[in-house]
Amino acid sequence: MLTSYALDGFAHAAESLIGRAYGRQDWREFAATVRGAARFSFWTAAAAALLFAVGGNALIALLTGLEEVRMTAAQYLPWMVVMPLIAVWSYLLDGVFIGTTAVREMRNSIFIGLAAYLPAWWLTQGLGNHGLWLAFMLFTLVRSAVLIYYYRLYYHRAHRLPHWR
Repeated sequence: MLTSYALDGFAHAAESLIGRAYGRQDWREFAATVRGAARFSFWTAAAAALLFAVGGNALIALLTGLEEVRMTAAQYLPWMVVMPLIAVWSYLLDGVFIGTTAVREMRNSIFIGLAAYLPAWWLTQGLGNHGLWLAFMLFTLVRSAVLIYYYRLYYHRAHRLPHWR
């Protein structure tokens, strides 16, 4: 939850700036805004992953004093380490697509991600919550890949934007 608020915050900030650049057809400002938001988003995702990897058990201990809950939460800590690194693209590109009002592409990414999620969830039910986490990671990864595809198709190629740096 904390990571999603942080990553979504950069996406929200980027929405208006990207929308302004897009409306003006100022591709230099557009690219600079995307790069800036990407930089902050990636550093935040890396910091969150590091925080969960190094201090995850301490964070869990701050949230609950119940030993059973701590032990259960610790089992899923590796998923929390990986999640920000996978989800960063979908949060960032949501900001780009909302800023340019390209919501159809966002909808498509959700449906395609769902098409990957449902069979993965079905096939991994025997893994319990680990299967659910795996399916959710796949959903997020596929959704990010679809948004990257649309970004490259619409903005990168059409306006000869510089590559990610």
